[in-house]
Amino acid sequence: MAESEDVLVILHVAERLMKTHPQLDTGVVAASVQTAYEELRYARVRTYLPVLMERRARDLLSSDEQTPSPCFLLPDCRRRLVAARRDRAVGLQR
Repeated sequence: MAESEDVLVILHVAERLMKTHPQLDTGVVAASVQTAYEELRYARVRTYLPVLMERRARDLLSSDEQTPSPCFLLPDCRRRLVAARRDRAVGLQR
């Protein structure tokens, strides 16, 4: 996929998840989609990237729903949380 195609995929996945999780803040949904993209963007086979991104983002959202945190109100805290999850996921892939 080209860079512009990746942007479209991210937008479509985010839109679908916002429709299925209207109770969540759009920033939380966008962050989960972005995290999913960052984890999967270097995949060799990119055919299933949209499906895999959506599944991963849903997993992140479901874990956020189970453990609500006021941390999402603070942008800096949210960035650190997303970075920690990404680092944990990268560590699992090694």
